[in-house]
Amino acid sequence: MRILYLSPAYVPSRRASSVHVMKMCAALARAGHRVSLVTKLCEGRLEPGVEDDHRFYGVEPIFEILKLPRPDVRGGGLVFLWHLRRLLRRARTDLVYGRDPVGTWMAVRVGHPVLFEAHGLPAGPLGRALHRRLVGSPSLRRLVVISEALRQLTAERGLLPPATDCLVAHDGADPPRREAAPAFGAQGGALQVGYVGHLYPGRGIDLILDLAARLPEAGFHLIGGSREDLATWSRRATPPNVVFHGFVPPGELPSHYAALDVLLMPYERRVGVASGRSDTASWMSPMKMFEYMAAGRAIVSSDLPVLREVLRHGENALLVEPGRPDALRLMNLHQAKGLEGTVVILADPTNRRVFRPDVHLSRAEDGSAEGFLRVTEPSSGRRPPEDLARPMGWVDREALEARFEEAEEVRLLYVAVTRA
Repeated sequence: MRILYLSPAYVPSRRASSVHVMKMCAALARAGHRVSLVTKLCEGRLEPGVEDDHRFYGVEPIFEILKLPRPDVRGGGLVFLWHLRRLLRRARTDLVYGRDPVGTWMAVRVGHPVLFEAHGLPAGPLGRALHRRLVGSPSLRRLVVISEALRQLTAERGLLPPATDCLVAHDGADPPRREAAPAFGAQGGALQVGYVGHLYPGRGIDLILDLAARLPEAGFHLIGGSREDLATWSRRATPPNVVFHGFVPPGELPSHYAALDVLLMPYERRVGVASGRSDTASWMSPMKMFEYMAAGRAIVSSDLPVLREVLRHGENALLVEPGRPDALRLMNLHQAKGLEGTVVILADPTNRRVFRPDVHLSRAEDGSAEGFLRVTEPSSGRRPPEDLARPMGWVDREALEARFEEAEEVRLLYVAVTRA
């Protein structure tokens, strides 16, 4: 089958959408189709220094890329559409596969059969009107959405006619062709924890830095980010065990995954995208989730309902409540215990209450102890009890006891897991 794939992306670029369309076209070509990818051409928005687009993305050169001019000026989008319309009028193709609703609608008007892949809800009255025309057209062979949550939201908003052939197809990733050599080594065999992706709001970068401060024995690696985002984070104080690697071309990511032991997806309850104009937490299907799974590394992810379409707690990931750096413990195992794994990951997915200590024991090396007691009034509802009496220096003693109790909890969890 001859497939013309319409994308609103710039190739090559750092946008996840460009990675997605390049991987999709490679997969379609491997399946035996003749594929032509249509992208936008604007020198100011392309990744500089790239000589081979296919190699940059780590895909085989088995499909062609057609770049249509999109000047970086007011009205530049109309120039692109004019070139696209000319291309569609003379194209000899069996199917137009579109991620661009405007371009896909133009293909319908020209008379091509189309398949439209939606990665979000249409924005604004014009966007919704265009979507309704597109899904109501007899030229539409199928509508593809990236999650069941997106299908339900589309239907609830009256944007999915009952007769529409709609397929839920999550994003995916290529399995590694071979075990890549690690891009960097661990010092002293320390556990290496990684995050791959953008650094803008909603991605949980602050939480990763908080987690790194709590786990100084592990190395933390953040891979990705724009130059502007990296400059912003470089001006902030970060723990010494954190490394910002910056952007890594998609074709070179396998060697970075090979160097990591645990991979993080610390999404917040609102997840931004590159445009900054949308919150995708309700319907997203992040490519990094499938790349993580393909890498065969342990995954710790925020527990968002849409991610549970793919991730199952305790089976292919550990899911924890968003925004809780205290929900995760990483512990190296003693090799003498004869266990297969080199690390235990303990995740507390619940929002447990933390109670202030009422008693502090000052423990001496000879085994003796001196006790200190805080006296409080009876608790009333959810209001914390007030102190009636407490020893001198209680604030410091309370903090010491809280740290001791936390360490004791970790010790007991460690024993429980290693004896199981």
